[in-house]
Amino acid sequence: MIRLAASIVMAAVAGGGGCGTESQRASRAATDRCQATLPCPESLRCEEGACVGADPPDWPLTLRVRPAADLALAAVELSGLALTAPVTDLASPIRLPFRVGLDGQVLDPDGRSVPATRVVALPVGGLGDEPLAVEGDFSAVNPAIFSLDIAPWWPTSAGMRALTTYALRLSLPGLPPWEARLRWNQAEPRVVVEIPRTDAVSRLPGEVRVGGSNSIPLAGVQVTAVDPVTGEPLSSEGLSDALGRFEIRFWPMGEARTVRLVARGTDPTRPLPTVTAMATIPATGLADAVTLEVGDTGRLFPATVRVVEDGAPLVGARVRLEGQVGAGTVVLRGATDASGQLRLPVYPGRYLIDVTPSVEVPARITRVERDLAPEAAEVTVSPRPRTPVAGVLVDADGAPVVGALVEAHLARATFGDPALVRPDDRAPARIFRAETREDGSFLLALDPGTHRLLLTPGRGLPAVEAVISFSGEQPRTLDRMVLPPAAVLLARLVDEDDAPVAGALVEAWATVDPPVRLAVGESAADGRVRLVLPTRIAPDAAPAASGEDQEVQALADD
Repeated sequence: MIRLAASIVMAAVAGGGGCGTESQRASRAATDRCQATLPCPESLRCEEGACVGADPPDWPLTLRVRPAADLALAAVELSGLALTAPVTDLASPIRLPFRVGLDGQVLDPDGRSVPATRVVALPVGGLGDEPLAVEGDFSAVNPAIFSLDIAPWWPTSAGMRALTTYALRLSLPGLPPWEARLRWNQAEPRVVVEIPRTDAVSRLPGEVRVGGSNSIPLAGVQVTAVDPVTGEPLSSEGLSDALGRFEIRFWPMGEARTVRLVARGTDPTRPLPTVTAMATIPATGLADAVTLEVGDTGRLFPATVRVVEDGAPLVGARVRLEGQVGAGTVVLRGATDASGQLRLPVYPGRYLIDVTPSVEVPARITRVERDLAPEAAEVTVSPRPRTPVAGVLVDADGAPVVGALVEAHLARATFGDPALVRPDDRAPARIFRAETREDGSFLLALDPGTHRLLLTPGRGLPAVEAVISFSGEQPRTLDRMVLPPAAVLLARLVDEDDAPVAGALVEAWATVDPPVRLAVGESAADGRVRLVLPTRIAPDAAPAASGEDQEVQALADD
């Protein structure tokens, strides 16, 4: 049986390939409510334009509100909402705060100003997905002064105000990044951030060299350290000098830690590949020196990657090469030309070669591993066709849902060869679209891997997401997916002066782990907003017909 790990998401999703998408959305928006010509399933009733059942959702909601950019209002989240009926109209309006401007300054232990190069305030306790970050501005008169326009408080479900706590992240020249906590103080709208003594930092010295038999120092290479998992910067930025030497600094970490070093060239007249390497940083003091070898530029040679589909050149395919050179990793990128080829200078060695065709052609993402050398400087990659994946969407009474928009977002790729997949792989942005036919069926051609399958039915029914995962080339048939009944949340947005707030984007999230976005809407001129939600996060999945493919596995089972 094909198993699905499923969740419900908003109806509108941006981006992607395919034709006619905007016109499809416009047509569907005009018929997204149940009516006489678009009746609900017999087991449901049409109320507030949605096909609702007898019960509301049984999980708490979080609303995320983003006012229009031309208003002086702050973006906020309202958590802990519970729907008490299939159609719930909040008795009290949701009040949005005006943004508050705070001036800030960074001081060292001796009281001296330390100018920051970037300041970002991230709310603590909010949804982790795309947090409501606030970017700081710097004074043109005194660069050591920064300012933030933040939300001083967030509304609560009880109609009260909760002071918002922020994590303040600062980038400091010549120093590691620093983080502090911030809460608005009405009596003192000023932020003072104190950093530790600069002599308390841990230091990592090193040098950047051109590798090979004629090893020479390399100047003008920028070196930083990042978290191996999140990619967050952990160190100051170092720039190699004329002798190839650099030093980066870390605030005390409490214990030894492994980091990823990233070295990039800064001279546009002498492009260099990005080199990465792992290093261990002690809790305090001086780390062991590292040597980053960029590779002997005298060993570079022109290599050709040729991409063909059914023997014909594949034009515009994105190509990525990754290989080990010296102590680091070389990453090179490009796209195939009109002859289906990409020529670029490489170092001798073994490379992973990723080919990502356009979504407009039937070829799938492909990864191969090949040796490149001056005497073997050409490689041909022949991506195979994407895998057909079929499914059926039905309503609560088992009737087919016609004309629903189906979107498959690639979340993780297996590149056609699971043996070459690595844990840190990031899938390219790829979206494939189709519409359900008269029998509720749809057919997509997908890359092997994991996809988020978004289904937007309109006609008063909620939008649904299912996560599917598969490998191989054989056609797949999903279990029938049964749409749950809808629920409706009605609310009104006002500012601190009780004036209606129009044009605000409102998202509804299920406050589960991880949070799931359920719906999105926009407030009208009177501040009213209507959100159609599902009553189950996971839709029902009816068994596939006997003899159909059984190999699709849910992401949660991997």
